[in-house]
Amino acid sequence: MESIAKTELETQLLTLCSDVMEARGYRIVDLDCRVGGRSMLRVFIEPLVSKDATAARPGVALEDCVEASRTLGPILEEFPGIPGMFDLEVSSPGLDRRLRLRSDFDAIRGQEVHLKLEQRIEGVGGQLKGTILATDSQNVLVSWSGKELSVPWRQIKQANQIWKVE
Repeated sequence: MESIAKTELETQLLTLCSDVMEARGYRIVDLDCRVGGRSMLRVFIEPLVSKDATAARPGVALEDCVEASRTLGPILEEFPGIPGMFDLEVSSPGLDRRLRLRSDFDAIRGQEVHLKLEQRIEGVGGQLKGTILATDSQNVLVSWSGKELSVPWRQIKQANQIWKVE
């Protein structure tokens, strides 16, 4: 499955959290993990919606975040990859929605994104804002500064939709 770059630990945590939360009706949109000193894990959730649903995706309420935190907390305390104490934050993807999977990018084709890159691209730098043109199994095609730029999935560290107020 095509997705942005994740460390081995993040991949393990995504799998664990997804398995637990999907059974409770939630999708893990993305997560951030910082290990060391007092570790931090930030998890972004949204309600699962069946593929044949025609209604708009419902939002995430505070109660959803509390429920997810109470569910994940004890499980993550037993996870060996996070040594010692950690802070767990659970929230909605928000207006600057996180993008992780190819399907996330495909759903907003034609819209603007902010990409943070694993390594700098010559002439571009370590970040870019552009418009999603297309995706394939290897790359995300972005319109950036009047040019088409093909960015490999493994090169994208974090991606956010840019919300525009009209």
